[in-house]
Amino acid sequence: MQKILILSLFVLSIALGLCIDESYGSFTPVLPVYIEDDVPTIAEFKKMNQNLLLKNYAPHTIVRDNGEKIESYYFYEKSKGIRIITYIEDSTDEQLKNYIPFTSDYFLTYVQVNENETYFIYAERNGNACLFPLEKLSDFWDGSYSGCNGGAVEVKKTDEGFAIYTKFFEKYLPPADDEPYPFYFDYYDITKVDDEGLLEEYESI
Repeated sequence: MQKILILSLFVLSIALGLCIDESYGSFTPVLPVYIEDDVPTIAEFKKMNQNLLLKNYAPHTIVRDNGEKIESYYFYEKSKGIRIITYIEDSTDEQLKNYIPFTSDYFLTYVQVNENETYFIYAERNGNACLFPLEKLSDFWDGSYSGCNGGAVEVKKTDEGFAIYTKFFEKYLPPADDEPYPFYFDYYDITKVDDEGLLEEYESI
């Protein structure tokens, strides 16, 4: 039996040094989390399209100024824990050259699973992806850390852009109304590069 838990989640932006545009739906205080006996697996995610894989679930949707959508599904599998699936529509696919730590569009998610464990989920359009704890964030951005710790992240191309599947290896307590998972994400869309692969224009939400 499917159980939907509506959570009051909050955004931590100041600590991340990230800019928030309150017009986007990602910063509303309520997100649906599906509590399930079984949720779609990475193997199923890789083989099936969004409509077939997730036809029984409603996503949390953000519509960008250009009309393209970012749709995310949040699951808590009773036997295994946290799973997050995100689909990103993006008609541009520009690539940077010789840039650290990223060379393509990326999606960065912050999630705190309990009072003292915070993780970042990093996923690039080109397939580079990892999950790592908060204390590794600075090392990640300067290029000195490129590992994964705490989970697995899979990226696949779609007709409209790309999609991301995240699973945590550890089983945490499920979110609750009085103990939600703090959550934030940032999407960096490279929209124009020059002939040498240097960044000229980008959009961020």
